[in-house]
Amino acid sequence: VWMLESLPVASSAEPPKNPPDATVPLTVSKALAQPPSQARLPSLLTAVQAWGETDPRAALAWVQNSTNGFEQWQLTNAILWVWARGEPAAAATYALGLPQEKRASWESLRQVIMAWSRKDPRGALAWVQKLTPGPEQSDLLNLTVFGWAPREPEAAAAFALGYPPGRDRLFFLRSAL
Repeated sequence: VWMLESLPVASSAEPPKNPPDATVPLTVSKALAQPPSQARLPSLLTAVQAWGETDPRAALAWVQNSTNGFEQWQLTNAILWVWARGEPAAAATYALGLPQEKRASWESLRQVIMAWSRKDPRGALAWVQKLTPGPEQSDLLNLTVFGWAPREPEAAAAFALGYPPGRDRLFFLRSAL
C-alpha cells in the first residue's frame, strides 16, 4: 500500500505562464520566448511577416492583443507591408481603420500606399481618391504619384498636370519628375 502525503506548495512571485496559443505559429512563439533585447525584434519581425504572408488578419490581431509600444508599431507595419504586396486594398483598408493617433505616428497607411503604388499605381490612385479630401489624402496622392512615376512617367505627369493649380499640384509634379 502506497501512501501519498500532501506537501505544501511554494508559491512564486512570477505570474503563471500561459500555455502557448495553438493558433500562433511556432516561429512566433520561439521568437517571443527570447528575452527582450535588440536581437528579439528582428526574429519576431521575420516570424510575423511570414505569418502575415499566409494570414495577415490573424497576425495583426495577435500583434494588437499581445504586444504594445514600439514592438507593436514595428510588427504591425511589417505585416501590413507584406499584406500590401498581395492584397493592397485590404491592407490599406485595415491601416485606414487604425486609430488616428497610431495611423499618424506609425505611418502605416503611408507604407501600404507606397507598396501598392509601386505595384499597381492606378489601383492605389483610385482607392486614395475615394478618401475624404484633406491633408492625409493629399499626402497619399503624392506618394501614389511618386510610386507611379518610375513605371509610367507620362501618365503620372499627366495626372499631376490635370490636378487643379496650387500646392498639391506642385508637389505631384515634383513627385512625377
